[in-house]
Amino acid sequence: MRSRQAGWVLVLVFAALGALLVVSLQTARGDVVQWLVQDGGNGHFYEPVTTAPPGVSWSVAKAAAESAGGYLVTITSAQESAFVFSLVTDPKYWVSGGGNVFGLWLGGYQGENSPEPNGGWRWVSGEPWIFTAWAAGEPNNQGGNENVLSYMGKGIAAPTWNDGVDVQPTNPASPGYIIEYIPEPATLSLLALGVAALMARRKKN
Repeated sequence: MRSRQAGWVLVLVFAALGALLVVSLQTARGDVVQWLVQDGGNGHFYEPVTTAPPGVSWSVAKAAAESAGGYLVTITSAQESAFVFSLVTDPKYWVSGGGNVFGLWLGGYQGENSPEPNGGWRWVSGEPWIFTAWAAGEPNNQGGNENVLSYMGKGIAAPTWNDGVDVQPTNPASPGYIIEYIPEPATLSLLALGVAALMARRKKN
């Protein structure tokens, strides 16, 4: 009997955490957007995040995304590329430097000891590296230590990519990052509601 009660306590704890996540996402001032399945999307949620100057490193952004319950965005098709870029066209998501404009961090990185500049790129989620949108002349491993992925446009914001430096003491750091959430917050909300309804029914019985 006690083990069954303990099981219900764990279910309620996870449901409550899911509900709290949903609430926190809903109060993100409209920045969390779902790519709807009926629109050809995957049903995932995406959240652009900006940070105070001088920006944030890729490693810190990766840890923050995972702490929030998601991961740095992975872009695996032209359709997803167009959707994600539509969320970050505002100038607050970009910083100028060297004639280019640098955007938010993405979830791509280059494995250790990979052939430069184009070998060994992968997504933090483990999804296949089958789609790329490199800016002209990229990747180029400038300086010999560019192994993480961000948006970069040649003079203007664009849905094109740059191989960047994780920690940039002199160059402009990325002004933020994009989180992709899976499992979907809507699923967690339904789970919380379902558990609450089940418990209410048990009490009546």
